[in-house]
Amino acid sequence: MTNNENYTEEQIEQEFKKDTIKFPIFDKNRQHIEYNSPNPGQLMNESPPSLFVKVLLFPLTIFLKALQSCIMISLAAVELLEAVPSFCVDVVFDRGFASTQSNMKRSAHLLYASVRNLVPVTKLDECVADFIGKPEERCSKFISKRRESTAQEIYEHIGGKSPILENTKAQADALELKLNENGNHVYKIFICMRYWHPFADEVVKSVKQFDPDEIILLPLYPQYSTTTTLSSIENWQKNAKLECNTKTIHHYYDNEDFIEAHVNLTSKYYKLASKIGKPRVLFSAHSLPLSIIKKGDPYASQIEKTVKLIVKKLNIEDLDWGICYQSKVGPVKWLEPSTESELSRAKDDNIPVVLSPISFVSEHSETLVELDIEYKAIIKDGYYFRVPTLSTDLLFIKCLADLCLDHSQSTDL
Repeated sequence: MTNNENYTEEQIEQEFKKDTIKFPIFDKNRQHIEYNSPNPGQLMNESPPSLFVKVLLFPLTIFLKALQSCIMISLAAVELLEAVPSFCVDVVFDRGFASTQSNMKRSAHLLYASVRNLVPVTKLDECVADFIGKPEERCSKFISKRRESTAQEIYEHIGGKSPILENTKAQADALELKLNENGNHVYKIFICMRYWHPFADEVVKSVKQFDPDEIILLPLYPQYSTTTTLSSIENWQKNAKLECNTKTIHHYYDNEDFIEAHVNLTSKYYKLASKIGKPRVLFSAHSLPLSIIKKGDPYASQIEKTVKLIVKKLNIEDLDWGICYQSKVGPVKWLEPSTESELSRAKDDNIPVVLSPISFVSEHSETLVELDIEYKAIIKDGYYFRVPTLSTDLLFIKCLADLCLDHSQSTDL
């Protein structure tokens, strides 16, 4: 395939399903066995292995309830929201495939195809396009080529792939187990994604087969933003078109268990850092352009409320703390202060730092590379204490389960 030919969307899709693209295969105990090529059954099957095939972009959990109930979790790398080159290249690369070089080349093709409408630019919905802008054809090859080496270098630091697939599957398993612990109803989890299989229109087919009485949309973004939460919700609504009662959970930035989970983890690392000196606690969130916030996006205010609740619950006298924002891209003004600048300030103050990724619920390149490698290098050796993401923390899973149950007609609360 060359970039100069005219292809249909179906042809583009088939191009990305060739044997050079590999999906991880796991046994019943979720131990990695091998990498295998995808087939239609893998892309649309409801069986457990299919949950590992999901690209996790724009986290959206869909909770479907009936006498049998199902839940669908879609999580994606938030780093894909950085900018057009990041989105178009990483969207293919961050699937956790083995063949990194071939995937990077295909990523460049996807970018070029997208700007030529071979893969419809409608996939860049209004919410996201407003955030990252729509690429122009004349610069697509340059952008994708330039981004290729950067993205490849990032993922080489963490084994050539993002762990977000396995992390989200673990979260899905934990949530399903929690919801089914009383045995009164059967809850099932599915995964739905924005920019790779399974797309919403594919997942809808499985949902129809399950025939739920109710659907509950649960985003894996604790804080609401039009660029993430709303984008995912609107994409599902556009594709679902199901005659089924649907409810939406928009955020849980102030949920008691969510806050308590953060408090427990932060306290642990604060105590460790205190052995060196009085620590400064930095809560790092993914940044957004100020233009988005000025349009009424509540993301920044919800980040602030989350942090203030955690600080209050920590109940540490004269706690030195602050909020900062990471992953800024491009020349436009973004939320400040930056995480990098705050770490530099802490270095100048010669104090230990406890850093908590407050807007992320699973590990990926922006935590494992940006926080654990790039930002860690700023701080004096032994003075940097990074709090892990909530992942499958019991209180966090309880938070998600309670949110689902509170919105479900199948429980007597």
